Amino acid sequence: MNIIIAKNDSFLNNDEKNYVIDNIVQCDDFPVYLNTASTFDKDDVPWASHILIARYNIKTETPKYNSPHTQFFVNVLHRFADENNIKVNQIYRACINVMFGNCTKQFVAQPHIDHQEEHKNFILYLNDVHGDTVFFNTKKIKPKDKRLKKPIHRESPKFGKAIIFHGHTYHTAEPPLANEKRLICVMTFN
Repeated sequence: MNIIIAKNDSFLNNDEKNYVIDNIVQCDDFPVYLNTASTFDKDDVPWASHILIARYNIKTETPKYNSPHTQFFVNVLHRFADENNIKVNQIYRACINVMFGNCTKQFVAQPHIDHQEEHKNFILYLNDVHGDTVFFNTKKIKPKDKRLKKPIHRESPKFGKAIIFHGHTYHTAEPPLANEKRLICVMTFN
């Protein structure tokens, strides 16, 4: 099975790139909030996020837009999915994640999946930095597991790159270099 369902190394058009630069990347008052763990396993990897659509009970609730930027990113997801013949029925969550380059290469977030339910993940890279998205072929990885040294696939951040991958693929992010911050938009959907 291919991990990556769809990929475009330069998906955003110039207007979309300018929107991201002006409103997210170079915006001094773009709000992000500190999180002390990157996964439910409480891995103690600090990062920040801007919630576009918060997690909700997908069986009993409807998604709520949490940001003035939500519609922009929802439109990007739908355009990318349409161009790759992928159906988007329901968005489960959406956020902009910021990881700071204050960690060592060994200090990565715990490999994880985002939901137990069947889903797909969309990642849109919002800047050019170090800090690959790393994928693993396993059902469950514990901290310090030797399989962390044997990823089966990597995607390097590139501004405007978009990917969709199978949601039950364990994945993590490597931190960027010390003077960098890694920005991505993550959306999960079925």
